[in-house]
Amino acid sequence: MADPVAAERHLQAALDLWRGPALADFRHQRFADNEVHRLSALRSVAIEGFFEAGLLLGRDST
Repeated sequence: MADPVAAERHLQAALDLWRGPALADFRHQRFADNEVHRLSALRSVAIEGFFEAGLLLGRDST
């Protein structure tokens, strides 16, 4: 990670925009399945990146 300070800031901003499950109103509709899984996976990647940046900056995860 080239710039953990910027990464942490941008990932925190992105995660702050996330509210509840992806496409919650459509979660029981088959047409939304792929997009729900894709968006949930992207959120997981953002969370991992946020914590990785914090660790690189000397913050622990607690």
